[in-house]
Amino acid sequence: MVTEPEAWLYDRFARFLDPGDYDPEQGLVRGLSTNLAHSRKPGTRMRIGLGSGVLVTERGVTVAADVVPSKPPPGDIKWSSLDRLSSYRMATEVLLDPPDPPFLFVAFGKKPDVRASLRISVSRDVVELCGDGAMTVRRRPVMAAYEQLQDVPLAVFRTLSALVYHSGRDPRSASIKAAIERTVAKHGALGQRALDAALHGPRRETSEYAALSRLLTARDKLAKVSSGKGATR
Repeated sequence: MVTEPEAWLYDRFARFLDPGDYDPEQGLVRGLSTNLAHSRKPGTRMRIGLGSGVLVTERGVTVAADVVPSKPPPGDIKWSSLDRLSSYRMATEVLLDPPDPPFLFVAFGKKPDVRASLRISVSRDVVELCGDGAMTVRRRPVMAAYEQLQDVPLAVFRTLSALVYHSGRDPRSASIKAAIERTVAKHGALGQRALDAALHGPRRETSEYAALSRLLTARDKLAKVSSGKGATR
């Protein structure tokens, strides 16, 4: 039986990769497994995989992939090569500013069969990232911490987050408590904000922490580029 997200992914995207006749039952995995022409390397063939992604909404489809579809896609599909867009960047943007639901985001990886991970996001508050690195993210605590950590150095938050995590595992440790106090004292108000986010925001080893880390890393990289520190990369 073909589920709703499988049918949506096939009808809106994978059937244009599928070299066979229209077949929602077998065509999804077949299309994702097929070796297709490489859009930037003449004579090379590949299947859609690592770095590639697709975002399906009711208004249109955005694709990041270097494969050339076997059938011409319709005009509502925006197709970008991986030197311009990647699944990582797409997922970051979905977390930061989700499209109007319902929507389906899939990051492709080494395994072409993504069916078990497929979930349609029906709210902007709970985002489903499907495929490679699949996870369900509650955005409210993520965005609250993201805003709270504005202007806080990423390294400071990561240090305090790790210390708070280890403190939870060993609450009697005087050395961990002292390290937290030193770090906060060193960075003043920014250190206190980082500590509050570490204590009350997303906890390590959760999907929400992974999402927060992704957003903070992206913001940090953008700040470095804007300041000229990353301009040569």
